Amino acid sequence: MELVNSSGTLISDAAFRALYPLVSFPATLSQTDIGPYGYSVVQPTAMPAPLPFYSVTEGAPSQQADGTWVQTWVQAPIALATAQQSQAQTITNACANAITSGFTSSALGATYTYPSKPTDQQNLAASVLASILPGIAANWTTPFWCADASGNWAWVNHTAAQIQQVGSDSKTAILNYQAQNAQLQEQIVAATTTTVEMVAAIVWPTTT
Repeated sequence: MELVNSSGTLISDAAFRALYPLVSFPATLSQTDIGPYGYSVVQPTAMPAPLPFYSVTEGAPSQQADGTWVQTWVQAPIALATAQQSQAQTITNACANAITSGFTSSALGATYTYPSKPTDQQNLAASVLASILPGIAANWTTPFWCADASGNWAWVNHTAAQIQQVGSDSKTAILNYQAQNAQLQEQIVAATTTTVEMVAAIVWPTTT
């Protein structure tokens, strides 16, 4: 519990009791107990959720029109450089997640979704390599895990040309994500990005 005097100075419950060692106060102080000594109970308020890149600290108590005092909170921006560093890492993480979240290809004649976690990328690279080895049969195929437009995952046979197109589409998707990451990183540290609000507005685009 926090108490406040008429000038707005805060004092703890224990400190107040120490001021009056000969007075027997109840275990829980009320306004009735401390009012005669010129103090008021500060009514607690919920700490607000901080804005992006803002810190929240307790402010000076505020006296209301009815004479009561309430707890206040102050939000202040963190250092711009700190916000930039944090947002840069957030963007980097979002890019990495996007790269491994899968991609689409129409190599089979319709749009299919392919997995792209590190192991999936390795498997795809191995399949593409196998498709260009000398001496492969004209009817060579390789099964690869993918999902149709309805979200049904299955091992589907791909011809050499099809798996090569999937590999090309995978590389294009990764390069596009990397280019997007680089562009956003430049925006974060640009000379025109001068406030934490501007930093917070630079985000990885969401997909639906």
